[in-house]
Amino acid sequence: MNDLDETSTRVLRIAQELKTRTCKDEGGIADINSIVVLQQGDRYLCVQSQLDGHPIDNLPEHLGIIARQGVPEFDSISFVIDTFYKKGRKQSDGSYIKEEKPEGSYAKEYAENPDSEIKQALCVLTYTQDGQTKGGSIAYHYDDHGQPVYYEMKSDEPNEPNETDEAPIFVSPKIDFVMTKFIKWCKEKQAELN
Repeated sequence: MNDLDETSTRVLRIAQELKTRTCKDEGGIADINSIVVLQQGDRYLCVQSQLDGHPIDNLPEHLGIIARQGVPEFDSISFVIDTFYKKGRKQSDGSYIKEEKPEGSYAKEYAENPDSEIKQALCVLTYTQDGQTKGGSIAYHYDDHGQPVYYEMKSDEPNEPNETDEAPIFVSPKIDFVMTKFIKWCKEKQAELN
């Protein structure tokens, strides 16, 4: 596992800890707001959004709030969301087709049929200063006490965790665009300060 893999995995663990603690504090089922995690060396700074609305739509404002505190220095930056997730369908060439649906449709489908292919998941995208990206996710369901139980989502069998060795990848062109612009802005501001 390389540094980017380790960082992405560590950020997912941080998100799991936050979700578990939030559910305990709330006495049961609770979503967490999106999180931006700045990693520098062994330090991880987590900034949870307090904004209303869709977390991906709020990402530019979330990053703006961070930037107003000063130009952040980081080795990598991650974005984590607590969401509903449906894996794309695998094609014969090994690539995946992701089904495009209107916002909120996965939540509605899951509410109507919890046994559907829709899963609840914590999803992370991690970016380095030099342009590397790593996506990952971990699915969960709630136990009888409203506490999250985590399990790895596997790529080939959306309803059967632990069937294959390849985990699905979380991707988002919109998040990629916003994060790339933010990283570029940070680099430019750091250069001006030095």
